[in-house]
Amino acid sequence: MSEDEWRQFFNDIGAEGYGWINYGEFSNGYRQKDPGAAEEDIQAAWDLGDTNGDGQMHWDEFWALVQGMDDEDQKRSRADWQEWFWMNDYDSNEHLDMYEFESGWRDEEPTVDQELVEETFEYGDTNYDDRLSWGEFMTLVKDETRYTEEDFQNIFWEYDMNYDEYMDYGEFENAYRSEEPMVDDDQVWEAFQDIDHNMDGWLSMGEWMATLSGEEREPEPARRGGDSWGGQGGDEGMLNVEQVDGQTRITIVLGATKLAMSIAAAASGIALAMQ
Repeated sequence: MSEDEWRQFFNDIGAEGYGWINYGEFSNGYRQKDPGAAEEDIQAAWDLGDTNGDGQMHWDEFWALVQGMDDEDQKRSRADWQEWFWMNDYDSNEHLDMYEFESGWRDEEPTVDQELVEETFEYGDTNYDDRLSWGEFMTLVKDETRYTEEDFQNIFWEYDMNYDEYMDYGEFENAYRSEEPMVDDDQVWEAFQDIDHNMDGWLSMGEWMATLSGEEREPEPARRGGDSWGGQGGDEGMLNVEQVDGQTRITIVLGATKLAMSIAAAASGIALAMQ
C-alpha cells in the first residue's frame, strides 16, 4: 500500500475529523489486516507506535510504525538465509567462494554492480581465506535478518553437541561465534552470564528462550550432575578444554565465576597466561 492508501486507512478506522486513533480503533484496524493476530502482538505494536505514551496515535506515529513493520516483514529469517547459503554452496564444503557468492546474489539481482559484489565479499572475509564461512556470511546479512522463535530454538539444538538438552560454555561460545565471528571473549562471557539465570554453568532451553524473548521468569533449579561437551560439569561447575589458535584453552565455570587459562608452547618453554 502507498502512503496515501495508508493515510486513507488511518482515517477510515477512526482518525477522520480527529487526526488520531485510540487503542480500540488501532486494534480493529490491525485485525482487518491480520484477522489471526494475537492480542499481545497488537498491544506490542501499539506500545511501539504510541511513542509519547499519551494513549493516542497520530498520523506521524502510525506511519512510522507501518514503515518499520514493512521493513521487518521484508527481512529473511535465519532459516531462509541458511537455505540460501547451502543452496549456493555448490561444492558442499560449508563455505562460499567468490563465484558461489556472486552467483547467488546475481540470481536475485542480475544487474548488481561487480565492484559492490567484490567489496562486500572482501568485507565479509574477515580471516582473508578467500571464502565465507556461515558466520562470516551471517555478519554480512545480519541487518537483513529477522530471528524467529524457531530460529532461536534451532540454534540451541544445533550447538547442543552432546544432545543433553543443555548448552555448556563451550557450546554457547561456538553458537555465539557462528553468528558473530568477531565477538571478543569478554562479550561471550557476559552474554553467557546474562542467560544463565540460576548461575549453574549450564543454559537450559528455558533460560535461552526467556532471555532472547525478554520474558521475565523465576530462575530454574540448578542442574544436577551430567557430563558437558568438551569437559566435565555438575554441581561444582564446568571444566572445558579446547584448542584455540594452536593453544590449549581451559575454561572453568564455578557458578558466576570464570577462570580462563591459555597454555601455549613457546620457543623458550611453556608460557602460562591467566586472564
